[in-house]
Parts: sequence; C-alpha cells; structure tokens
Amino acid sequence: MLVFLENIGGSEVVVILLFILIFFGSKNIPGIARTFGRFMRQVRDASQDIQDEIKKSSTEIQREININKALHEANIGVNNQTTGLAQEIEKIEKAVKSNVNPITDSIEESMKDQPNQNP
Repeated sequence: MLVFLENIGGSEVVVILLFILIFFGSKNIPGIARTFGRFMRQVRDASQDIQDEIKKSSTEIQREININKALHEANIGVNNQTTGLAQEIEKIEKAVKSNVNPITDSIEESMKDQPNQNP
C-alpha cells in the first residue's frame, strides 16, 4: 500500500497515535481518520487510473504494431505475387515474340521482293 508504512514498527505507531491524541484531541480523531481514509482511497483510485491508462496505452500500441506487421506481410505477399506475374508475362511475351518474329520477317521479306506500287 504505502511504502513508508512498511518501515514503521509497533512502538513508533503508538508514539504517532499518542501525538495525534494530544495534538488534535479525542473528539477530532474520528474526523481525521475519515479524512485520512478518503485520502487513501483517492490515492488508490488515482494509482489504479494510472495503471489502467498505462495498460490501455500499451494495448493500443500493441494493436498498432500488429496492424503494421500485418500490413508489412501483406505488402511482401503482394510484391511476391507481382514479381511472379511479371515473370509470367515476360515468358508469354518471349513466346509470342518467338512465334510472331518469323511471321513478321517473312512478311517484310515478301514486301521487299515486291516492287513499289505507288501511283
């Protein structure tokens, strides 16, 4: 609860209580105890609020890290797919060129063999 209360012995507590009794009187002790109890509750509530806020912040940060990790993995997957598709397109392009080049070459040769027919 409070760190300083762990280091106080029994005789020290008695001396403190006697001091309070002499200084404040027996009529004011219940009010002081209530005030001290309220103060302790407020301190406990405040520390709990701080702990909750820290947990909430760490949860949000962890969520953002997970989202960034998922986006990075998705980006890698898309890049791999894109690379694979580009390689496939290059293969298809080479195959088409290998089939079309002989045809275009033969057309060009036949065009060269024919005389110009410009009017």
